[in-house]
Amino acid sequence: MIISFDLGTTRLKVAAFDADGTLVAHHAERHDENPDHDKSGEADGWWQAAVRGTREVITRSGRTAEDISAFSLSGRAGACVVIDDEGHVIRQPWRDRRHQQQLDHLTNTGEHSLYGATLIAKYQWLVDNEPNIAARAAKLLYAKDTLCFRLTGRVVTDPSSGPDTSDWPEDVPIDRSLLPVVQLPWTKAGEVTPVAARQLGCAAGIPVAVGAHDGVSANIGAGVIGDDSAAITLGTHAVCRRITNGVFDGVTRFYGFPPDKHIYGANALAVGQTIDWWLATAGKDLGSANAILQRHRENGVIGSHGLRFLPYLAGQLHPEKQAPGNGAFTGLSLQHDLEDMSQALFEGCARDRGELCTSHRQDRQRRKTCLYRWRYRLHTMAADDRRYDRSACDSDRRLS
Repeated sequence: MIISFDLGTTRLKVAAFDADGTLVAHHAERHDENPDHDKSGEADGWWQAAVRGTREVITRSGRTAEDISAFSLSGRAGACVVIDDEGHVIRQPWRDRRHQQQLDHLTNTGEHSLYGATLIAKYQWLVDNEPNIAARAAKLLYAKDTLCFRLTGRVVTDPSSGPDTSDWPEDVPIDRSLLPVVQLPWTKAGEVTPVAARQLGCAAGIPVAVGAHDGVSANIGAGVIGDDSAAITLGTHAVCRRITNGVFDGVTRFYGFPPDKHIYGANALAVGQTIDWWLATAGKDLGSANAILQRHRENGVIGSHGLRFLPYLAGQLHPEKQAPGNGAFTGLSLQHDLEDMSQALFEGCARDRGELCTSHRQDRQRRKTCLYRWRYRLHTMAADDRRYDRSACDSDRRLS
């Protein structure tokens, strides 16, 4: 039995698989934010959630810890967890743009990938603004690699999460010893330490794979790794990713697919998080997301009585750039109620996802799109004020 941790923006997921890929059990837990409301993930809390999740999936699987043969990891990139010489977290990560000036300088002047530059830029921001923390820093960790460190005591990352190459660039502007070692995702990062084993309730010495960026992992998990297909994942964000053998101009390249392919795509920011926000804001009166969708499907009304929702609470990267804070209800009147607003929000998120698909098809001459299983529930509600293109929905269903 293989235990895998997936550290996302809002949740940690823990799953147990058999060697043939059969899902045995799974568990998810939402992150807590820091008390200072710093938009930060609590790195120590990630490990505590991983411990609880491991014990939970063992119980749900009906097996024992002795059945664990390996651990693996996937997760979002971009976080910067700072640890000292003793391995203690001395600076929690943040998710706002306070380091933007340093990041712009790196991406404009050097051969740095976005995620590689982000880790370095955040440390540079600490040097400028929190020098006492920067002086104590021994290592800089990405999110999932923090769990790898807790498991093995080693500081390792994969190319797609980090520099997008097999090693950090020669012109890296900080002490290279701060940066994680780069290894391919399927290689061995290390083994479970005795300390980690006691916390997890398993044996020491179990091998731990380096793991991969969650986008790479999502395509592999969906079986969408050929040059003629793409996958859309719906989570905190809605992201379309396509793996290619070649490099193309005029389309957005995300990162490499080790060892020698590339991932291109588009990202509708915070679509899932927008739905979470709405349910937290008005959910007591509306029920769950599934309940809302079922009501809207049953009433058969499309268009929310002229009300529209622009899902740009966190901005947008593709196909058009939108700054954060541009989300809005438009056409709101005294005749609208919470149900109308709820439907408009889901339709707006679905429309954004539809634009994602459209831009992807235009980029690659309508490449076949393979979607996750519950994608159709939002897609069937997509509408605009001019027409509802049912033929496009039917076409996508045939491709699923």
